[in-house]
Amino acid sequence: MAKCTYYPEQVGQPYIPGHVEQVTDLAWNAGARSIIALSGDARVQFTMPKRNVGCYLGIAPADDDITNRNRITHGFYFFIDGTAKYRVVELGKALTTPASYTTATVFKIERVGGVVSLFAGPQLVRASKRASSGTIVVATVLYASGDKAPGND
Repeated sequence: MAKCTYYPEQVGQPYIPGHVEQVTDLAWNAGARSIIALSGDARVQFTMPKRNVGCYLGIAPADDDITNRNRITHGFYFFIDGTAKYRVVELGKALTTPASYTTATVFKIERVGGVVSLFAGPQLVRASKRASSGTIVVATVLYASGDKAPGND
């Protein structure tokens, strides 16, 4: 994955010819959050529409630090390892072994009475031991140019 930037000739400046630079754009430097913040019991349900080099998606406190993957208190990490894989994460730490998924797999994060459960399809993947309270948002952090979260195609 790379980003190409064209720099035109600078008229009236010491001679620098127009040129194109190709820069690898691989870093945890893009993110987004839901506009709506949720309190109390909540459920997020989604499918991953494509294979991502790296994507964290989950619930997080309603703050503005959208590129910090460690702020996702409960969620999934999606990546490529030959095939599309996911892991359950809490505060940036992977808690499950890699598992495969397809674009038809429905992922779900539920918070009921402060207990967070994460599902892949009908299977409960993890019932978190870390309590969740307060106002939360749905958050995503992306690694490579071209990575996408659900709903932004």
